[in-house]
Amino acid sequence: MKRSWISALAILVAAPAAAGETPSVKPAPSASYDWTGPRIGVNFGWSWDRNAYDAYKGGALSSSGIDSATPFHGGVAIGYDYMFASRVVVGVAASIDASADSSSTNATASGSVSTSKSTDAVGGAVLAKLGYAFDDLLLYVDGGWAWSSSTVTRTQLVGNRNGYTLPYSDSVDVTRSGWDIGAGAAYHIWGGWEVSAEYDYKRFGRVSMDFVKAGVVSKSTLTANNLTLAIAYKF
Repeated sequence: MKRSWISALAILVAAPAAAGETPSVKPAPSASYDWTGPRIGVNFGWSWDRNAYDAYKGGALSSSGIDSATPFHGGVAIGYDYMFASRVVVGVAASIDASADSSSTNATASGSVSTSKSTDAVGGAVLAKLGYAFDDLLLYVDGGWAWSSSTVTRTQLVGNRNGYTLPYSDSVDVTRSGWDIGAGAAYHIWGGWEVSAEYDYKRFGRVSMDFVKAGVVSKSTLTANNLTLAIAYKF
């Protein structure tokens, strides 16, 4: 009987203390951002172009040189990324951009005899991506096919009249195809919004441009270093 009273007393003393305790609950870890999904965005940036050319007149090499330009470009891009459980990310993206007009001067030993200007420049790329996600930050490399289309106008300033009054111009539509390799970083801001910065090196195959009035055929190879900033939304 004595033991029963002692047990009951112990229960009565312990009950209020137990009732006042609040269970300890650890906060759930924040969910990592999932880079998987389709996305669409806009981009803008700058390009440092280098155009190495050889000019031929009557089949003979008449001059060689390098034109350079730093046009602004902007456009749109679409793509799809897939993130594995290891946080390795693979993806594909396609973009199309328009560039501001760019001008250059072809210089020879006797001075500047002509100028060239690229207008209506449109280009783009289709790239494959490989990266690694550090939660909201994605570091990646990409590469693939690039193209460029523009109208090149050559204006003869001095010398070669060919029956025309100086200065006179020739225009040629040019389409280039080549390859693109780059690297970049993307950051998840909030919701589905992402921003990114990317560097690309592009090299296009050699093309031939026939400027009929001047009787000049120019063969050139274009390379470009691009810096592009973008904002995209992932669905």
